[in-house]
Amino acid sequence: MREFGAEIDSCVRSGTVNNWEHGKNKPNKRRLKAIADMEGITVSELLGKA
Repeated sequence: MREFGAEIDSCVRSGTVNNWEHGKNKPNKRRLKAIADMEGITVSELLGKA
């Protein structure tokens, strides 16, 4: 999780990613875009809206 978070944003900690996974909070728009870009998809696709 630490490596994944660091790829998204240098300020993301593993606990933050864990909270995303468990629905305690959600990534902001900038981080959602970074995650989608890593996977080569759109944010809509990432969120299951496309």
